[in-house]
Amino acid sequence: MYYLAVDLGGTKTLVGIFESDAKLINKVKFLTAPEKGFKDWFLRINETVHSLLATTKIKFEDLRSIGVAAPGLVDSKNGVMEFSPNFPGWINVSIKDILERNMGVRTIVDHDVRAMVLGEKYYGAAKKKDNFVCITIGTGIGLGIFANGKVYAGDKMRAGELGHITIDEEGPLCGCGNHGCLEAIASGPAIASQATACLNRGEPSVLQNLIDIEAKDVLAAAENGDPVAVRIISKAGQIIGLAIANLVTILDPSLVILSGGVVESSTMILEIIRHTVRERSYTYRDRTCNIIKSPLGEEAVLYGALRLCQSIKNAQL
Repeated sequence: MYYLAVDLGGTKTLVGIFESDAKLINKVKFLTAPEKGFKDWFLRINETVHSLLATTKIKFEDLRSIGVAAPGLVDSKNGVMEFSPNFPGWINVSIKDILERNMGVRTIVDHDVRAMVLGEKYYGAAKKKDNFVCITIGTGIGLGIFANGKVYAGDKMRAGELGHITIDEEGPLCGCGNHGCLEAIASGPAIASQATACLNRGEPSVLQNLIDIEAKDVLAAAENGDPVAVRIISKAGQIIGLAIANLVTILDPSLVILSGGVVESSTMILEIIRHTVRERSYTYRDRTCNIIKSPLGEEAVLYGALRLCQSIKNAQL
């Protein structure tokens, strides 16, 4: 039997096929393009899955289940993606029902970073941990909490929206409608936007040779010492570090696991985050809480989606 795992992200969608022993057989990535609407995404995920199965010579009837990790507010009981700021128009999208109807395979849907928590617990860096948090920093900023041996989801399954805590009440408008959210200040798109604004003001930078600036460009420029990029990345790292320092002070985790494009491609921002947490959280100063990049890399959420698949007891529709 095989499992199909899907990591639905704001920039890319990652799809992988796993054997029953959790071995990743093959994976494929495509641009999510949420602005094109959820119907377009379903067409492309359908094409991608068919192509992936053909490549690996696996039949639909050999798939035991499908696990989808999705961002934003997710009704995991009914498999509905209720709302996500980076997915305009995706309101109450019944991912579970649509995939089951079109693919004929039992499907489970949950929040992406809660899924990542499961991936890290069973396949990653947190196998021996009972209290840890996972944070993704990419197109959005999300949080997953594992407390006292269990995933913590909150009263209405909405815990973990770290990206939407208010950092600056007069800050930039966030996709959620609030002003000054962490995500609006320190996410990948926010970093790219700040760099563009600096160039528009005429500040000299190696970035001025690029047409469309992305966060990865700013991160790379900062690693090479570009003054504008260094200033932007330093500020983003400090703000993210402050948010994590507050988490560490409140939750007292033994481990903080970071993933997402912003931290995966930069050593500098990781060190700034660590330094800020050490300076701002007195409970971190004994160094018993480690802050690391996920050893699973971009597959961290994918392994979480695999664990969702494995949790389905009845695979028959």
